[in-house]
Amino acid sequence: MLRSCLGVSKVTGMERKTIIRGVALAAAGISASVLATGEFSSAPGTPPEPAQIAATPGTPGAASPKADATALADARLPLVDPERPGTESADGVTLPGDRLDLSAQMAQLDMPETARQPQDCAPGLQLDAFVDGLIDISLRAPCHARQQITIKHATLSFTATLSDQGHYTTYLPALAQDAHIRVHLEDGTELQHTLFLPEAAQHHRIALQWAGDLGVGLHGYHHDAGYGESGHIHASKPFDPDLDGAFLIRLGDGLGDAPRSAEIYSIPAAHLAQARLELELRHDARSCGRDIVLDVTQSTGHAGITATTLVLDMPGCAEDDTLVVVPISLEPAPQAPLHMSMTTQ
Repeated sequence: MLRSCLGVSKVTGMERKTIIRGVALAAAGISASVLATGEFSSAPGTPPEPAQIAATPGTPGAASPKADATALADARLPLVDPERPGTESADGVTLPGDRLDLSAQMAQLDMPETARQPQDCAPGLQLDAFVDGLIDISLRAPCHARQQITIKHATLSFTATLSDQGHYTTYLPALAQDAHIRVHLEDGTELQHTLFLPEAAQHHRIALQWAGDLGVGLHGYHHDAGYGESGHIHASKPFDPDLDGAFLIRLGDGLGDAPRSAEIYSIPAAHLAQARLELELRHDARSCGRDIVLDVTQSTGHAGITATTLVLDMPGCAEDDTLVVVPISLEPAPQAPLHMSMTTQ
């Protein structure tokens, strides 16, 4: 099974990777509770007790706001000791005792006249099909090292930072069989490819995406599992040992200007009835007293993609951090934005 290397790391051999898959918010019947917590619920344990905050559904209509880079060859000439004419270098080339001009030395060494080889700056994007309807993404952009990139697929958008060599690799759960990927570089360059992944139709996926730094994430529960039990999966525990093919992955590194992040929950469509999904959001200094805009996309195999915007109107900051828990229905999502006002009671 694909039980390692989520996010930027990639698995090798025939290991299989699991990622979150599709759920959508139902316009009616969504409730939210805020739980008092000292730590975001990625650590196993007993869920905290409810605090005095509850969600009141509001009115719809709220607006949403890897090819190492070629090392630069430093073609330095062997040093010549003027006191030792006819010195032989390590490669057997006899160097003159008197200093010659640079072009003469290069000609004698049969070297190019430039001290550094030019680097191929052309960026390249490669997509490969992987198990469970996953897209193996490899980006090479040696002249864009450490820059921020934006990756888009269907309604999904997240940002990441290229390595010191200008590389980025990840797995992305396809939200459609004809998966179109676009990568935007900081200088405006756009790379795009389309990959056909028929296996994507066998999985139900739900993607949650947001902007900035938020303590938000998806939590999947299988076979009536409780919080912290074996069937509970989240970004820090992305696999269920008892349900093959169910997983959750976080995309984006949260760095750079205007970062965007995402999580995708994926489960084989045949096991959808054994799952429930919740969104958890910390009510802390990052979120209190503001509207939190979250985009939820659901991919249901052959049924296509639906998306909605969830706006959480958060109350003012409290002395203790609390945790907002919003159940997410594994049904087609409503198209209109859903506004939920979190009010103290």
